[in-house]
Amino acid sequence: MKENKPATIKDVALLAGVAPSTVSLVLNSSDKVRKETRDKVLDAVKKLNYVPNNFAVSLRQSHYICLGVLVPDLYNSFYLEIVKGLRDRCNETGYPIYVSETKNSLAEEERQISYLRSIKVNCFVFIGTGDDDTQLVQNLLMNPNNHVAYADKYDETGTIPHVVIDNYRSAYDAMTCLIQNGCENVYYVTQKVMSAPVQKRMDGVIDAMKQHGIYSENKIVVANDVLLGKLEAGYYAMTSILSKEVPDGVMASSDYLAIGMKRVLSERGLRIPQDVSMIGFDNIDISRYTVPSLSTVNQPREQMGRLTFSLVTDRDATYTAANNRFVLQHDFIIRESIRSQKG
Repeated sequence: MKENKPATIKDVALLAGVAPSTVSLVLNSSDKVRKETRDKVLDAVKKLNYVPNNFAVSLRQSHYICLGVLVPDLYNSFYLEIVKGLRDRCNETGYPIYVSETKNSLAEEERQISYLRSIKVNCFVFIGTGDDDTQLVQNLLMNPNNHVAYADKYDETGTIPHVVIDNYRSAYDAMTCLIQNGCENVYYVTQKVMSAPVQKRMDGVIDAMKQHGIYSENKIVVANDVLLGKLEAGYYAMTSILSKEVPDGVMASSDYLAIGMKRVLSERGLRIPQDVSMIGFDNIDISRYTVPSLSTVNQPREQMGRLTFSLVTDRDATYTAANNRFVLQHDFIIRESIRSQKG
């Protein structure tokens, strides 16, 4: 064996004077190996500092698990924190994990799925991808060895486990907070890719505005975050609003959009929250460091990832429309960007 080269199962077998298959039996705690032989093998393992390759071991066994994660945008920290929860569980269990970016493109998503299948991924996690990939997912599930779970994405087929927050209620409550703190002329800026979570947020916002008698179609602004980055899309959406009037409150469907919007308000000499109150969504890390700090809806991202890991790796579970939705608790975080009615 060459110096510094990791020991292999063949090296262990050679030192112990047994066949590689015997080493495998010992490492898998088989009772078919005599104690004397077992001791020789374990002694060789210790001397060589042999570490079994968990990926290779699982590949040869029926419990083989390899995760592939598909996310729309690898620069979006919201998605990356969900991935972190998944990755932490993979590190704890020894399962390999691969992460692919779909770039909000169905064609790219199909290419990435094909690649993940080629490297023997059998547990697929879709994070926040569009609602137009149902057929791609169903094609995956035609192989009974494949398992699928969603995070920040809904399943309407009734068969795929998915982890979300109550997007409708959280957005409804956030808009209600703006209104109850004295905002009467409020705009809502949403992203262009209208996934189910984003649609539910918009439904909650509109219902809150209608209930308080301030809804108008022109108060809903769609940011062009497909051609532009989310920060830039928020910037130009706010610019468009200010070309018509100065609202007393704005809400965005993501913190990234909100931060881009804040920049325009600052450039125009408008103060947050004295002139314009603002709420974002997601509670990405940077939201608490902006000046003023951004009020937002918190999604428990890492918890989402850890729970999704448990769902996609549970080989025995069967899901129906009655048990496939896992709703985590959201938090509404009030920071400096909301003008208190008392103030």
